[in-house]
Amino acid sequence: MTRKLTLLACLAFGLFAFVVAVQPQKERFLRGTNDFSGMYAGAAQSGTPQLYSYDANQRLVTRLTHATIECMTFTRPPFYAALLHPLAMLPYQTAYRVYMAAIMSALAWFVWRFSKECPELVVYALIAPACAATLITAEDTSFSLAIAAASILLFRRGRQFVGGMVLALCGIKFHLFLLIPLLLLLKRRWRAFGGMASGGALLLVFGALCSGWHSYVEWIDAIRRPVLSPRGLMINLYALAANFDGGIVVEIALMAAVAALFVWMCLSTDDFELLFGVALIAGLLINVHTYVYDSVLLLLAFVLIRKPAARIALALLLTPLAYWFIWMWSTSLYIIGMLLVIVLAAASLAHWPLPRTQALADSGKL
Repeated sequence: MTRKLTLLACLAFGLFAFVVAVQPQKERFLRGTNDFSGMYAGAAQSGTPQLYSYDANQRLVTRLTHATIECMTFTRPPFYAALLHPLAMLPYQTAYRVYMAAIMSALAWFVWRFSKECPELVVYALIAPACAATLITAEDTSFSLAIAAASILLFRRGRQFVGGMVLALCGIKFHLFLLIPLLLLLKRRWRAFGGMASGGALLLVFGALCSGWHSYVEWIDAIRRPVLSPRGLMINLYALAANFDGGIVVEIALMAAVAALFVWMCLSTDDFELLFGVALIAGLLINVHTYVYDSVLLLLAFVLIRKPAARIALALLLTPLAYWFIWMWSTSLYIIGMLLVIVLAAASLAHWPLPRTQALADSGKL
């Protein structure tokens, strides 16, 4: 009974938070004039020279939505545009509903599958700001969440190569998974790394067959456009350095420190799932294009990181307190919270020397 009441209360809060958050942009959410418009533009222009043309994308989005949406263009790899192409065969509003159903299904599958081992996951999925942001903006990070979770299940069953191939699909948002290949190499998961490399190669070739090899050059140029990366809304070290008036040196130093700590952790433990969870959090921090909806990956990190202190710190980022962190003050506290989780996870692996009195007591000499 208590569990049911808790879930109902969290569901009520989740709906309330969603309504409050969506209210200022209700029309965008209902009409699909959000990030989906860029996805649809990519799907419609897959295989054409206009795939990464900012002007062509803007014209298409305006014609489809009857609205001007600044900075809205396709920024995913060419193979993803080809995978999304069937959506372009549907009318815009129908495609939007199908796409939103897919986003919610990916999130629901993840919660259903992993709530068996982590019952509190249901609660956090209902109240986490990342989930609300994912739905409001129609972002696709929940696809990456489900893909990464599926690869974990395959790794648990010993299907390393297949798990690696599945993990390659996270290339749709590769910048969030920068440390995963390093993890596989440091832990000598050769078959998993081989599967990931093979899957990545197949996706690259698939994208080239659909849009040409030149599309990758155009894609790199597209994602480097400053207008597409407003720093003030980010939740990474790039934003943290800016919030405290730090320059590029501070930013690089922070990124190097996180990467070095992660490498040390890889050398200190064989707990692969703990390291995978830390790699997800560190990946959110060290890349230069991370927003609130991307932190939906923290749900998988919460499942995989079982160290009590780190879990408590991580849980705070998945509660209503995080709404205040992100929207009522600044993103800095949220970013520092992710750093704290990594530090606490690392501290749990450290073998500190015991005080002399404790050591004597343990040996029976006191």
